[in-house]
Order: sequence, then structure tokens, then C-alpha cells
Amino acid sequence: MFDCSKLNIDLREYASYKDLPDGPPVTGAAGSKTLNTAGFQYMPGAASKIMALQVYYEWPLVFDKARVFLAGQKNGTFLIGSTVAFKNENFE
Repeated sequence: MFDCSKLNIDLREYASYKDLPDGPPVTGAAGSKTLNTAGFQYMPGAASKIMALQVYYEWPLVFDKARVFLAGQKNGTFLIGSTVAFKNENFE
């Protein structure tokens, strides 16, 4: 039911907590949104740096009734996402 190869992961460092992302990187209007992963990267970061890890999965909706009410993506999927912010240890 879950395909790990379709996870979209973005890990990077930020200069301050106010620079952290405030929502998913989607483009388009409601019902035709598209997840924009063009800038996604994997950057573990240096010691004592502020980090944000974002993970997104476009969950395929199988039942037509659910798709009508839940699909927010252009491709008929439901976007599931999580973001966590943390500060790296001073490992130098």
C-alpha cells in the first residue's frame, strides 16, 4: 500500500528559525495543485546549524467517492506531509 520510492524528502539548513518553510511547496489552485520538488535537496548541515526536514507523499486515492472529496492534487492524489525543525549538535 505504500511505495517508499515515492517519498519526496528535503533536508537543508537555514540561517534562522524565521526562514523555515511555512507550508508545502505546491503550485496551482485548489483541486489542481502540484507538489513542486524541483528545489529539494539532501544537505545534512554543519555543527550547530538550524535544520528542517520535510517529507511528502502523494497518496493515491482508489475509490471515486474519496477522490472527489479528498484529492487536492492535480494527479488525483492526496498530499501527506510532515516537517520537523531541529538544531544540529555541536559535533566539531
